[in-house]
Amino acid sequence: MSRISEKKFVDHIVHFYATKWVAPFLKREGREEDYQYFSSLSVENAKDELFERYDWRALSALSALRALSDLSALSALRALSALSALRALSELRDLSALRALSDLSALSALSDLRDLSALRTELASEYLDAYEYAGGKRSDFTVKTLDTKQLAAIEKGKWEFDMGTWYEEQSCGTTLCLYGGAAALCKRVPFAQKYGFEITGAMIYFASIGEVPDPYESTESALANLKARAESTAA
Repeated sequence: MSRISEKKFVDHIVHFYATKWVAPFLKREGREEDYQYFSSLSVENAKDELFERYDWRALSALSALRALSDLSALSALRALSALSALRALSELRDLSALRALSDLSALSALSDLRDLSALRTELASEYLDAYEYAGGKRSDFTVKTLDTKQLAAIEKGKWEFDMGTWYEEQSCGTTLCLYGGAAALCKRVPFAQKYGFEITGAMIYFASIGEVPDPYESTESALANLKARAESTAA
């Protein structure tokens, strides 16, 4: 695995959230000065520049109810995600909070929202870009015939497949979900433990097969879809 600059990795991600999600949200709120600042933010030293200017905790409270007022609209996803990003950015002095930025579980639990696959794909692509910007290689997250290898590992009993568990090692064996299995096959478990299995698994799948499976589907559905993708690859 490539050695990367964690500072550059974080700056790139902060820049993405600030310019692509938070800035449009602030524009809708009529905060023109803040919108202009976020839109023109450079990727270099993005996190430090923002901390010098803003009280993140106060900023993250902006119009939460308004953002929740139209959950049936796909555009509301970006408003909700902007709020989540702001809250997570307020804790970025602890770099483990990057996991909160990529956590879509709360959104996926809202039954009337539309398909989140495009949003997951966007996140995976941006995190891979950030990794490359920080000095890494996209190939670090690429596994050839990923689904075929993961299916073989499950069928051979290398780990128990359970979509309710990201990654769990016990004396009696290991339990992994789709993304946990991807991280194990790609040897990216330490990265996932630091930045989150959801975003790591999405990065691996996007780099390997060009799509991002749903990490919140049932175990039965995930296994069926895994088999279908593996068969498609073999055909």
